[in-house]
Amino acid sequence: MMGKRIFSHLLTTLFIVAIMVFVVGCGNNSGVSDADKLKMAQEHLKQGNQYITFSKDLSFNTTFIREEDSCELAIEEFGKAIELNKNFAEAYYGRSLAYFNSFEYGGVHPPLSKLEFAIKDLSKAIELNPNLVDAYYYRGLAYYLLYIEVDIEDSERHLEERLQKAVEDFTKALELNPNYIDAYEFRALSYNFLEEYEKALDDCNKALEIFPDDVDVYVKRMFAYGGLGETEKADMDRKKIEELSEQNSFNPYIVEITKNPNDSLAYSNCGYAYRAREQYELAIQNYDKAIELNPNYSLYGEYRGEIYYRLGQYERAIQDFDKAIEIIPQEYANNKSLNLIYSKVYKNRGECYKALGNEEKAQADFAKAEEVLH
Repeated sequence: MMGKRIFSHLLTTLFIVAIMVFVVGCGNNSGVSDADKLKMAQEHLKQGNQYITFSKDLSFNTTFIREEDSCELAIEEFGKAIELNKNFAEAYYGRSLAYFNSFEYGGVHPPLSKLEFAIKDLSKAIELNPNLVDAYYYRGLAYYLLYIEVDIEDSERHLEERLQKAVEDFTKALELNPNYIDAYEFRALSYNFLEEYEKALDDCNKALEIFPDDVDVYVKRMFAYGGLGETEKADMDRKKIEELSEQNSFNPYIVEITKNPNDSLAYSNCGYAYRAREQYELAIQNYDKAIELNPNYSLYGEYRGEIYYRLGQYERAIQDFDKAIEIIPQEYANNKSLNLIYSKVYKNRGECYKALGNEEKAQADFAKAEEVLH
């Protein structure tokens, strides 16, 4: 009897193990070809990058979803890409940016582990692609932020090592791109903390040659002059900072556009700032440029369509809403937060049809707006 019981137990165990092997095999896409895995990884990368854009998009984050949620969704998508392709440098880099953003939105005491995760991913991305210039910059930035967010248990030597690592990474970024203004800026800041003021001053001057109106660089240079005891020059920079700050006080994204003229998100955020002040023509101009630079980001059209609706230009608004509905990725259909995008666009288009007297199409859109939320 005992032997039968043991035999029965053994069969049960083997059966359970077989099921587990089968499930794990399915979960690892064992039946998918390598070529298909690479394609799937690219799709997850694309989706992750979209969420990264969401996390920095002012209009999106005041309307649809919290920044933190966008970051977590991005981390998940990049993780899926990495599972499918362990040598996917862009996915490691993308996930590091999501960790960065989630650290940025972490409140008064952001989790330092996010920066450590970012460094790990950036190191892997650099290992796979040593010419990935932005990876060096962001790893340097992570080391710098770990220096700023001082842990009570950190020794002075340990903190200085972080700054030195930051300087090394900013230097590598500048070797690959001598016009990388942000790398000059944060290397200068690191030199200031290391009390190497001459080097900081040199970096600030190089950065200002590239972009003469960067307030942040003047701040770093003012501190460098202060460290060198050149109080008169420091005071001149202070006055320049006040002058530039006043010029850019309501819309700092004008500066971002000047520094990054091909950044569609900078134009979109600039448009958002103008829209908030009801300067609609200027807002439309910036959304026009954002759409020109990135015509496949569905929300730019949605934002511009809202302005056309407010201006009573319903036909133009409908065109923008049509395009937004067409290119909003279908993957969002299973995400309740992101379904708000669909719902809002359909509702806005319905309002336009209603204003034009087309009650049938208006009601159809209102019904669709409700449907996609359930």
